[in-house]
Amino acid sequence: MNNLSVQNRQRAFKISSELIEQAVESVMNELFQNKKHELSIVFIGENRMAEINQQYLDHKGPTDVLTFNYPDESPPKSEILICPSVAYQHAKSHNVSLGCELTRYIIHGILHIQGYSDLTSRERSVMKQKENRTLNKISKLMPLDNISHG
Repeated sequence: MNNLSVQNRQRAFKISSELIEQAVESVMNELFQNKKHELSIVFIGENRMAEINQQYLDHKGPTDVLTFNYPDESPPKSEILICPSVAYQHAKSHNVSLGCELTRYIIHGILHIQGYSDLTSRERSVMKQKENRTLNKISKLMPLDNISHG
């Protein structure tokens, strides 16, 4: 990969940029065919996520993860926006660590970059299976629980 940027623009949860970078590197090695790519991962608060969700998708309220992909640029560029506050609620309800849930969102975003969609139930099922397999592999390589805490 040409360039990876990790930014934490929220204060509710501490994020280990180093561990996020390691997780992204592992996910990219597992899923990404195009090694020349600029990827930005930005952790944002609920208010900002709600604004972006409304502006770009016309959906009210915050969401967990949004992916913006610019494949025609040279090199291709992508941005994955993640809301740790929403992720924390999902992590609690699924009884997993926040670090594990954040890694799932990174995988989800990278799958979107790779062209996967989740608009239909069939597409969601395929994407979820790929997420689960990749998350399982990554969790054996590094301690995902240490990525974040609140």
